[in-house]
Amino acid sequence: MSSAVGRLQEGIKICIYLVKKKDMSDGEFVRYYSETHARLALPALVRHACISYTQFHCCQSATKEAVTTIFGREAVEPGNALHVMPYDACSSFVFPSIQQAQAFFHDEETAKILGPDAGSFTDPSGLQIAVGREFIAIAESNVVKA
Repeated sequence: MSSAVGRLQEGIKICIYLVKKKDMSDGEFVRYYSETHARLALPALVRHACISYTQFHCCQSATKEAVTTIFGREAVEPGNALHVMPYDACSSFVFPSIQQAQAFFHDEETAKILGPDAGSFTDPSGLQIAVGREFIAIAESNVVKA
């Protein structure tokens, strides 16, 4: 009997890390990103068989406060090995294949609407991306069997 747990998620995951525009409050950023930008993204994401689209909201000021609460004040002091990531949010997409991800990111609607809209609430110079597969060990409070 194997004691291995977890499995790699099917498909490909793309995470785009965002920095909010300097002139936006955290609240304005969260509202625009979750209410306006998400709604604009849905038709193209559905058209390209997106399995999952999530937004991780982690505005830097709130993150520093949470890190201090969880790990202690020294966790955010200079010289500590733990660093708060310099991002305010992350869009995560899971597609069945790299080809479907490519089709979404090259879709005319994505290029004409979503790309320019991102400039309404993000600092484009701060965008970073990661692409890979997610390993799932616990899902919905249950251990995932290998």
